[in-house]
Amino acid sequence: MEVKRRDRINQKMQTLQKLVPNSSKTDKASMLDEVIDHLKQLQATVQMMNRMSSMMMPMAMPQLAQMSVMANMAQMAQMAQMGLGMMNMAGPLAQPAYTGLTQPMMHASTPFQQQAQPNGMEAYSRMMAMCQKLSQQQTQPGSSKE
Repeated sequence: MEVKRRDRINQKMQTLQKLVPNSSKTDKASMLDEVIDHLKQLQATVQMMNRMSSMMMPMAMPQLAQMSVMANMAQMAQMAQMGLGMMNMAGPLAQPAYTGLTQPMMHASTPFQQQAQPNGMEAYSRMMAMCQKLSQQQTQPGSSKE
């Protein structure tokens, strides 16, 4: 009975020695000291990583909020374009300037589909490009509702 218990303890000590990096101690007390030190080091590392991630999260929040706003603006711009196209179709004479207006909006949304999470500057640049296209098409001759 005592022999089995000692064998199990020796097996556990060998397992601990394999788990602790750079472990060279053979006596049980020294081995347990190394294991305790290693566990303390791991615990400190985990706490530091938790602190780092909690500090990183607030820095990422403004960018996530900005991306959300940009996505909402793009969606509203598409809905506005659809509305302009519908109003144009409802009129007695279809104006060709408006038919081209809905086409770029469909293509302008593809960068958002290709890259699920663009960074803030990319999203801003894409949004500005869409707004510029929209304003250029609205100011072209023949695009007035006369």
